[in-house]
Amino acid sequence: MTDDGARIKKKLPKGAATRVFLRGLSISLPPILTLVILLWVGQGLNTYIIQPIGDGVRWTIASTVNEIRQERELLPSEELPPLPNIGNRYRITPGLQKRIPEIDKLIAEKRAASPAGKQVDQRHLWETIIREDTAQKDFAYNSDALSKNIYIPMGGGYIPLHVYATVERQVGPLAMPPTAIGAYMDYVTTQYFYSFWHLSALAILLTVVGVYFVGRLMTAQLGSWVVHKIETKILARLPLIRNVYSSVKQVTDFLLTETEVEYSRVVAIEYPRRGIWSLGLVTGESMLDIATAAGEPMISVLIPSSPMPVTGYTMNVPRSEVIDLDISVDEAFQFCISCGVLVPGRQQVTPEVLKKAFGKQLPSALPAISDSGTILTGPPKTE
Repeated sequence: MTDDGARIKKKLPKGAATRVFLRGLSISLPPILTLVILLWVGQGLNTYIIQPIGDGVRWTIASTVNEIRQERELLPSEELPPLPNIGNRYRITPGLQKRIPEIDKLIAEKRAASPAGKQVDQRHLWETIIREDTAQKDFAYNSDALSKNIYIPMGGGYIPLHVYATVERQVGPLAMPPTAIGAYMDYVTTQYFYSFWHLSALAILLTVVGVYFVGRLMTAQLGSWVVHKIETKILARLPLIRNVYSSVKQVTDFLLTETEVEYSRVVAIEYPRRGIWSLGLVTGESMLDIATAAGEPMISVLIPSSPMPVTGYTMNVPRSEVIDLDISVDEAFQFCISCGVLVPGRQQVTPEVLKKAFGKQLPSALPAISDSGTILTGPPKTE
């Protein structure tokens, strides 16, 4: 082994690489997990709230503005050239049927204008005529435009050629919607919102406005009465739904209503036995019957568990038996989550701090403290 190898081995004792790796994990995992959780929540909101509302908006507009026709309203197109990817499966309006001689004349003029000796496909000429007709400035207001009188078969009906072409450019020929109303929904996204992001923004806005008005309705007496009747007369009588709904409602009411639990202060109590101190969060005053039986004021204390402080035990403790701690609720949560590793700075024990704290007591009650901060003896016993 070389000197460099020996030096590296000396600097990295056994287990050092593992400790370094675990230290790296402890630094990198919190931001990674935070990002993963946020992405998971965002994906859930997008899948179950934003997309359904966006689809509802698109469906509503598409159902209003669509020009879907049925086969009996249209005529065959045998007298016209086939279209790319469609062939002669398309149909035309009666108005376009009367213009076939005019269309034949346009095709003949296009062929005559082609370079001498060049074979021009009739299908290509027909496609060029339609494209030029669609590119005219007054196309949006011209009901006689060719592509507005040519209809392509889709599931549930026929849609105009210009709608079909727009959707095909947007999603590609292999991802075309299977139904006519689905094609119009994609057409609405392009023509009215320009992109799906604008539609998603509208869906989020509608969600916020909808939730706000539901809240306004609930604050009114009539709205609360209607919701109460629906819950008691309908939902409460459905065997499976009533159990799920009641549980979900309890959780949402606990998290979202204004009457939420507030921890007033952090205390220490002797639990589970004398001499063992546990951290507690005061949630409020105890019950009247308990205070009467105890003969003194009682308080409700949540004893959080580690490393999940949102769970634990609720105790009713005499007010005289708790010690108020000079730490915030957030610091108490950090202490529990870290299993006691993260101690607030002003609560960390050092020999100097410990001597100063004991110095506030009576001299006769002071224990002996070593330089390392270890309590050597307890306070002298009094006879």
